[in-house]
Amino acid sequence: MNKQAIIDAIAQDTNFKKVDIEEMIHSLVSNVTEALMDDEKVIIKGIGTFETRQRNARSGRNPKTGEILEVEASKTVGFKPSATLKDKLNEK
Repeated sequence: MNKQAIIDAIAQDTNFKKVDIEEMIHSLVSNVTEALMDDEKVIIKGIGTFETRQRNARSGRNPKTGEILEVEASKTVGFKPSATLKDKLNEK
């Protein structure tokens, strides 16, 4: 499901205009991004928790040439699904 499909589904479920929904989604993404840039956890009840994680510097290998290279330390985003979401996914 992509962003447009989400907008369409929300529009069908609500009385909001698609243009308003798109602005809300843009705002959500922007606010989540800013929070993660400030190393804050973002908890969305029923979905899960997003948080920044630190990757340490390490040695890597170029798969094409076999050359060993150094990969710099970096931040990434981790996601931990909520118990509610896990339960929904495993319902029978």
